[in-house]
Amino acid sequence: PDLIVHRMLRRYYFEEDYSHRKADEENVKKYSVSSSEREREADAAEFECEDMKKAEYMKDKVGMVFEGIITSVKNYGFYVTLPDTIEGIVRVDSLYDGYYRYDEGRLALINDATKTMYRIGNKISVRVLSASKETHTIEFGVIRSSG
Repeated sequence: PDLIVHRMLRRYYFEEDYSHRKADEENVKKYSVSSSEREREADAAEFECEDMKKAEYMKDKVGMVFEGIITSVKNYGFYVTLPDTIEGIVRVDSLYDGYYRYDEGRLALINDATKTMYRIGNKISVRVLSASKETHTIEFGVIRSSG
């Protein structure tokens, strides 16, 4: 897009040639949409590659315990980010102490019986349960606290 705009500026400003103005206006719209689509595709590919490499890195760390922060909560579980930017999921069905309900207003998973709550910003200890380079996923399990 920058190249196209620079060519148009040169043509209009320095050459004072306005003969292509209508075509340029149409092309700029078309090129803008196209370049935005390509940028989104490139970003998605970059994130996918990053996720795959992070999962590959964590593959030999299965069983290890890490400290992290809950960065997102969904009805099916929550995401924990480690200090080194590795992110993994704790699935709600892996929680060991009963039923958790999703409270969308508080962005939290809550166990009414034990009063345990997992919400964004909580610090948490997790164990790496699995890491898959093929599916680009890392799964964590919550470490039971002793108090």
